[in-house]
Amino acid sequence: MQIEHFNHQHLLQFFEVIEKDENIHCKACYLEITSQAYVKCAISTTPEHESQRLKEIQRESRLCFSSQDHKLSFINFRHEPYVNFKCSVCCLAILGPTYKCDDCRYVVHESCLGFPGEIHLPILQGSPLYPVVIGKGHRCRACGGTLDPYSISYSYCYLQSQYYLNFHLRCANSLKRAIESDSHKHPIFYFGTECQELFANMSEMLTTDSFFKCDKCNKPCSGVPFYRCLICDINLHLKCVPIPHLIKSKCHIHSFSLKDCFIEDDSGEYYCDVCEEERQPNDHVYYCEECDGLFVAHIECVLNQVEGTEPGAEASSNLQSYFQKNFLPGLEQM
Repeated sequence: MQIEHFNHQHLLQFFEVIEKDENIHCKACYLEITSQAYVKCAISTTPEHESQRLKEIQRESRLCFSSQDHKLSFINFRHEPYVNFKCSVCCLAILGPTYKCDDCRYVVHESCLGFPGEIHLPILQGSPLYPVVIGKGHRCRACGGTLDPYSISYSYCYLQSQYYLNFHLRCANSLKRAIESDSHKHPIFYFGTECQELFANMSEMLTTDSFFKCDKCNKPCSGVPFYRCLICDINLHLKCVPIPHLIKSKCHIHSFSLKDCFIEDDSGEYYCDVCEEERQPNDHVYYCEECDGLFVAHIECVLNQVEGTEPGAEASSNLQSYFQKNFLPGLEQM
């Protein structure tokens, strides 16, 4: 028996018996085939209608971020999560439209593919970080959690040195802005709802109740946004920082109110009206009630202007010195 598959140029042959001592792995899910029917993965992803088949062929024509010679394959897991693999970006179960690179061995939700090919963080003097497919034995320098093999992280290497800093993609986004607080001597960073989804699927969080615990009230930070100091490896709830609920800032004529989230429309794109960079709609923000939501800003953008400093200026210099001393030996001489 032969079948067609939208992701393969040849007909697929059904084999009822696997020969003794054969070691066969499925080209779609990478798992070893132990049953008699080893075209099952192909059948499960075959579109029911020709029009859908053509749409999915079009969607598959994407290239790997790591190599333009690698072509991404499109698979749509429609009915139930694919529990054998997690998304290499968000660590959540694979479900729905998905892309995979057979050469780099990563699997990514279609919705997670939009990460930038380069980011710049003030804590690293604005030097670029690039996405890489990580190997074994690496940890995120922001949260301290393990980076799973074949996960995609942002990596920083100073010139030709052999010193690398690796970050979860979502953790790296949390390091774009910092605040200075009287509660702590170092800059602290907001780890929001996207990071909470990531942490909830990390093995350390599943086995250790105290992986993230507030160092002021000693209660867990898991499941809620919190602030974190990379230098001291401490965490603080927003109420333990504390973040003021009402504040007047130089960046707007009216006072701001703290909100745990704000979604002004259904566009799917939301921005801070101070720095004009994208913001996560489910994260805490400062909101102008008098403008009826027409002015919304990151907490850090508002607080740093209250203090009369440029956003992230002091935070940048503090952490640059820390990273140079602890992670990048010889950085200042290069």
